[in-house]
Amino acid sequence: MKSDKSTGTRDHHEAVLFTQGKMKSVELLGPRRAPLLKEYSADFFVWDRCLHCRKLREEGRQITRRYAHGQRLLLDKYLLTDRIADKPLSAITRVDVLDCRSRLAALLGEKVNTANKALAVLKTILKEALFREDFRRDPTAGVSNLKEDRGEARIFMAAELRALFPVAGLGPWKDLQTKDVFLVAASTGMRRGEIFALRWRHVDFEHVLVNVDEAWKRREETGAPKCGHKRVVPLPDVTAEALRDLWERRDPKLAGSDCLAFSFIDG
Repeated sequence: MKSDKSTGTRDHHEAVLFTQGKMKSVELLGPRRAPLLKEYSADFFVWDRCLHCRKLREEGRQITRRYAHGQRLLLDKYLLTDRIADKPLSAITRVDVLDCRSRLAALLGEKVNTANKALAVLKTILKEALFREDFRRDPTAGVSNLKEDRGEARIFMAAELRALFPVAGLGPWKDLQTKDVFLVAASTGMRRGEIFALRWRHVDFEHVLVNVDEAWKRREETGAPKCGHKRVVPLPDVTAEALRDLWERRDPKLAGSDCLAFSFIDG
C-alpha cells in the first residue's frame, strides 16, 4: 500500500508553486497606484454618490442639496483646477495644504471668505479620507483660515433707518416688495432663507408676530430653519403695517394662506 507521505509532500510542493506564481503575477502588475486627489474627490458633494453627504444624512445632521451643490461648485472651480488635485492622496502633506491656501489667497485677492470656503472643502475631503482610514495622518492639522478683515461691526442709526425705509415713497429701493423684504430683514433679524420661505399663514396679524417655521434651501425646496430651531418673532408696528398693506394689495392668484409673502406672479 502506497504511503500518504509522498502525496502530502507533492500537494505541499504544488501549493508553494501556485503561491509563487501568484506573487510573480502581482509583481508584474506592479504596486497599486494611489488615487490622485482629483480622482478621490470625483464624487464628493454629488448628492446621490457622495459618501460624506450620505454619512451626514444617516447621522441625522443638517445638510441640504443646496449646500452640497455650493460645495461642489467650489471644488470644481478652485480645487480641481489647482496643482494639488494632481497629487496622490497619500502623498499630500501639510505643506501642500498651506501652499494651496497661499495660491487661493493670491487668486481670490480680497475675496477672503471665498478662499476660506474653498479651503474648507479641501479640509473636508482630507478629513473624510482620514476617517475612512484612507490616510494615516491629518495634513490639515494646524492649518487655519486666512485672516479676514470684516471691518468694525456696527448697527444702523435711527436716521439711517428712516432714510432707508421712508414712510412715504420707495427711498433707495426699486419697488415696494423689495423695500418690504429688506424692512423685514432689518427689523426682525430673520435670515434670508427664512424671509424667502415666509408664507401668509406664518404671519399672525392679530398677535403681531411671525412664526418662523421654514427656510428656503434651494430651488423649490424648503425645510426647517437653521439648526432646526423654529421660533416666534415679534413684528414692530411699521413692519406689521407694511406686511398688512402687502397682504391687502396681493394678486388674487397669490391670495392663499400657503402662498409666499414675497413672490412674483410667476413664482
